[in-house]
Amino acid sequence: MELLPDDDTAVKIQQLWKDFLDLYTKIRMKYELDSEVTALSTSIKSWLSGFLYLCQKSDATPYMHAFVMQISQFMRMYKNLTFFIQQGLEKYNDECSKDFF
Repeated sequence: MELLPDDDTAVKIQQLWKDFLDLYTKIRMKYELDSEVTALSTSIKSWLSGFLYLCQKSDATPYMHAFVMQISQFMRMYKNLTFFIQQGLEKYNDECSKDFF
């Protein structure tokens, strides 16, 4: 049994997730101009359209909703989302847990 029997579909799904990685990289950049945020928002909505074309609507997650509907609002307000990355806090939690146990 093949997971993706149609080679064309497999290629489209691979491209979909490559495009997502590209968008993920773009949202980590600083945006000064509203036109840049609008272009990013358009790209994100286009990505979601591609996702919904290839997958079922029920496969969309709340994270996808936030990605599509909220990112542009936060980018306009804060210009940069890297302020909200919790990577350092997560690492500190790992170290504290390791020391405790």
